[in-house]
Amino acid sequence: SYGIKNVLKKLGIENVAGTDRFFIISGPSGVGKGTLIFDGLLKQHGDMIRRELIYTTRDIRPGEKEGHEYYFRTESQLQALQSNQGFILIKEPLGGDIHGIDPAQIERSFEAGKITIIEIANNAAQEVRKRWPVRSIFVTPISEQDIDNIIQRTKAQDEVLSPAMYAQRRTSIIKKVTKERIYSRNRRRNISLPEGALNARIDYAVEQ
Repeated sequence: SYGIKNVLKKLGIENVAGTDRFFIISGPSGVGKGTLIFDGLLKQHGDMIRRELIYTTRDIRPGEKEGHEYYFRTESQLQALQSNQGFILIKEPLGGDIHGIDPAQIERSFEAGKITIIEIANNAAQEVRKRWPVRSIFVTPISEQDIDNIIQRTKAQDEVLSPAMYAQRRTSIIKKVTKERIYSRNRRRNISLPEGALNARIDYAVEQ
């Protein structure tokens, strides 16, 4: 995944102000977004960075707690929050889970002068940009340097890769490593996900 230094550089801690300091962190399930956020950004730079939790209708997973990873709500509860408090709701194209963003939370974070981050699917950026400037950071389970090393090591000796071919191989590597990471995590948590559903989710997340 992104090294902390690279993420901090992308966040622009020293020179970015106001609503320009708003970022969506996304990536396939199991790639280490939580580790990056909690053990990296917040633990080391909590005085400058504020993570705002989103609301979700998805089932709570083993080890998760209300108010730590997410606020867990039913679809009807989120719809009521949208009607009464202006929540922004985003529906996942795969799985149908609905995620909610509380605009008041985001505004309070801006007022505090913090870099604001939310962890949500990358397709949420389009909806969020209707209200605030926002930038996206996509987390993968493998560094760009490692991806390049694999590509250079596995291509034919005299093969010249066009940008399109390089991008295609890069995507394939990310999908393969992501799938291995998710399988490993699911085994530890005794979670079973059909092969087709897993592949569809990885394809969607990586190709956004």
